[in-house]
Amino acid sequence: MASYPSSVYSPRTKENRDGVSYDAAKTKTLYAEDITKLDDEVVAVETDLLDIKPATPANDHTAKGIKIRLTAAVTVNFGDVGYINSSGKVALGKGDAIATSSCIVMCADSSITADAEGNFLLLGIARDDSWNWTVGGLIYLTITGTTGNTLTQTAPSATDNVIQIIGVATHADRIFFNPNLAQVEHT
Repeated sequence: MASYPSSVYSPRTKENRDGVSYDAAKTKTLYAEDITKLDDEVVAVETDLLDIKPATPANDHTAKGIKIRLTAAVTVNFGDVGYINSSGKVALGKGDAIATSSCIVMCADSSITADAEGNFLLLGIARDDSWNWTVGGLIYLTITGTTGNTLTQTAPSATDNVIQIIGVATHADRIFFNPNLAQVEHT
């Protein structure tokens, strides 16, 4: 019976029979090292798959969920949301125009400098102990679009502003990040 998905597989230690030494050139002989390597791969895959589930992050400035490695166009910090610009890099989102909205990722590292690669959350739970969200409320892209200021619980309302729902507050310090690409532009 598989232990996944409730837990990660814990293989028992395997040993070769006395007097048997591992020989990688012998392809018709099964060694303990071969099975152990497969066990390690199963554990690694299960660990990654369980990390995809949006479990509650245990620490400040952490995110759990589906992540991707991308290059930042400018320096971004944990929690900053961004869109993919014409150079294929993540630029800070800004809801004052349609061209700078369409955010699809959130910085999942403490900081990523301009032109550096880092981890971005595509879907999941993010925690920042400095946030003070109204639990259950929607979270929108701001019109400010500066690092540390890309999220708000007030929907933009001026002419040409774009309303993009970024997620929902699950706790005062956590959001379910699930950016909506159906956006409304005020006219």
